[in-house]
Amino acid sequence: MELVANLLKREVLYIPNGLYNRKAVDGNLKENIIMCAANLEMPIKQIDVLMEAFTRIDPAIGNEWTLILAGAYGKRFKQIYDKFCVDYPDVADKVILTGEIINRNELMNLYEKAKIFVLPSKTENFSLAALEALGNGDFAILSDGVTSKDDLMDRDGMGFIIKSGDVKDCTEKLEKAIKFLQDKDASFYEEISSHTLMRFSWEEILKTLNEKINQVGINEYKNC
Repeated sequence: MELVANLLKREVLYIPNGLYNRKAVDGNLKENIIMCAANLEMPIKQIDVLMEAFTRIDPAIGNEWTLILAGAYGKRFKQIYDKFCVDYPDVADKVILTGEIINRNELMNLYEKAKIFVLPSKTENFSLAALEALGNGDFAILSDGVTSKDDLMDRDGMGFIIKSGDVKDCTEKLEKAIKFLQDKDASFYEEISSHTLMRFSWEEILKTLNEKINQVGINEYKNC
């Protein structure tokens, strides 16, 4: 923000995507679920990186975890998934494809249940999926290709950053997250949810925008 303002030599108002008002998640709903929500068919999402990393998690800590991949897919990804099931039969039943989810409530229910949300994209603008996940109290693992990562996770304890396309780093961060969350109770996820909803509430964002528009209008009127 400050850098952009200095380059433009004028005031800059930051208006991010937001979330509609809703209550913070009930942390007691959380299950041992790692989730990704994306268009699985798109190579740029690098879902294969996450799938490979999931197979490498130490069974001693990851045996009770499930990976849910939510999103539309076509022939390309179905071939990847089918080969994955052949290559990794021991974990294939723990990797679940939901297909495209049209019902928003169904998608929100998945976010609510997941403890970890992963977005391994090669590149990504402001990720609404990551925002929704954090709004539902998910601990986030975002690639360094997600441009909004530092804004979405603005304080410690909300998630980790992984190197885009790096299976080893993704595996290590998944294991680190699972260990980190072992002693976390419901209040931990509720705090992530509350913090995100407070910062990205459409009501607050639009209130700020309205105040700025009114301020500009008053100043313009005075200069007439």
